[in-house]
Amino acid sequence: MLTVEPEVWDRLPGMRIVVVEAGALTNFVPLPELEAELASCAAELRRGWRHDNPQSHPRLAPWRAAMKAIGAGKKQACSVEALVRRALQEKPAPEVSPLVDFYNLVSLRHLVPAGGWDADEIDYMLDAELELRFTRDGDRFRPLGAAEDEEVPVPAGELAYVAGDEVLTRHFVWRQSEWAKITPETARVVLVSEILPELGEGAAEEVRDALVAGLKRYFDAEARATIVQR
Repeated sequence: MLTVEPEVWDRLPGMRIVVVEAGALTNFVPLPELEAELASCAAELRRGWRHDNPQSHPRLAPWRAAMKAIGAGKKQACSVEALVRRALQEKPAPEVSPLVDFYNLVSLRHLVPAGGWDADEIDYMLDAELELRFTRDGDRFRPLGAAEDEEVPVPAGELAYVAGDEVLTRHFVWRQSEWAKITPETARVVLVSEILPELGEGAAEEVRDALVAGLKRYFDAEARATIVQR
């Protein structure tokens, strides 16, 4: 399901990663109920906001230190920080498909990173397994929206989700690739959410349960879930 390079645990001690797989999904039919719930969650966040900025929230602040620990710069902010920033500015999350709306909802509601990929693309097109490791010479990245001939080499030493030599997410929880992205045609998915120890005991289980229950509620999908840790 997911292989993690040992050095990752050295850099981010105590982190736990929720990994959820589900198949037989229908992702091309709009779900107005889910869209409304995402908008309502963003509005509720704005009403209750009492912090100077996203990175000062106690659930988001630890990510600044975590990103520094893996060598990312200040411009490589955690995905949930960017999502919260959009919500506070009343900018809706990008509309892609119901599955993306769903993991954005979980991310915004629990204030944790959440993302995912098309599992069939990883298995068949990339013919590789999902890894969380530091990049090596020869690894490549294709930014979202880029054409096939617009792949760029990635410097060695970045923490990334990788399949083969294709980087699926640069700087761990920063920017996703065109490779294996979720599309309306996605029928089998792998979702991940990274939980830092500062969030307390039970946080990973709470997010796991939210992902599993939501996949059943919105997509009538039975999910397989695990929590990966040292």
